[in-house]
Amino acid sequence: RDSSTSRGLGDVYKRQSYDNGDKAGGIIGYCVYSDTVSECSVRDSMITAFRDVGGLIGCADASTTITNNNVSNVTVIQDNTNRYDNVNTTTIDEIIGRSTNNLSATDNKWSGNTYYNVTLLSSTATVSDAKDLNDALSSGTDVVLVDDVTANEPVSGYNGRVGVIQEKGGTIDGNGNTLTVNNANGTWDGAILSSGGTVKNITITGSFRGIMANNLTEDLVVDNVIIDGTTYTIHCDTAGTGGIKVSNSILNGWTSYTSGINEVTFDNCSFGESKGYAYMRPYSSTTLTDCTFSDGFQFDASNLESGGTIVMIDCYVGDTLITTDNLTTLLGDDAEGVTIQNTN
Repeated sequence: RDSSTSRGLGDVYKRQSYDNGDKAGGIIGYCVYSDTVSECSVRDSMITAFRDVGGLIGCADASTTITNNNVSNVTVIQDNTNRYDNVNTTTIDEIIGRSTNNLSATDNKWSGNTYYNVTLLSSTATVSDAKDLNDALSSGTDVVLVDDVTANEPVSGYNGRVGVIQEKGGTIDGNGNTLTVNNANGTWDGAILSSGGTVKNITITGSFRGIMANNLTEDLVVDNVIIDGTTYTIHCDTAGTGGIKVSNSILNGWTSYTSGINEVTFDNCSFGESKGYAYMRPYSSTTLTDCTFSDGFQFDASNLESGGTIVMIDCYVGDTLITTDNLTTLLGDDAEGVTIQNTN
């Protein structure tokens, strides 16, 4: 059969008083007593448990026959929020999380099983509210959002209030969901305060600033992120030792960051307007590749750090390729000094 349920499976295997959050699979959690699973498929799902978690079956023993099944486009998560006392061993796999008898997937009784585009996430927390999100990040755990998250009570951050604090690195995977931060509209308020790590697959809105980088101890990697409905998109006031690397993202509003940042890159990003601002002012050396700016966007290179460079490669305003000749016409007089290195 096909299994297309996802969040339901994850919710069932959250730890409850009656359940330690073990043995979750797309078809069966615990496969024993000569059970047979054959010609089944699991597709487009997210499966979550603390341990013994697999795309098809969570745990199985050698009495079972498991053949010719397929798992595709599935995320399998070993969820640390379900951890319980005295248990430190976890198992996770694309097909079968754990064999109780060390049976191998190459044995005849477990043959012909295939998988495609299965993502395994270990030592991860699945979260659906701001408190769980911050609790997981404070312990250094990667997080995956299983629903939209709204933060109505931002916490104290850098000179203001923020919805989420990412100070120990790790990954915030929005999983296609939205982070909305309310009651954070002061000048130094923001959605995410980060000292480095990865932010991906998420839409950020509501606050005055989107992602606030501060004293980076590692690279801030932003991928497949939409920041809209904020005044600032990505902002950094204190450099630290890390860089800022942004890709495949939509940044609407004012983008600006201080001097002294190790490396700043934007790849395949779109820049537009929010809250009346369509503006970018880099103070650190920056490379922009395959990026697009909305009509009327203003680029200010006049405050670049001494000896710094700003390079644009194959970037556009609307449908018009930015060249040395039309740079200031398209992006304003303050864009003068940007180096154009087009390949097409």
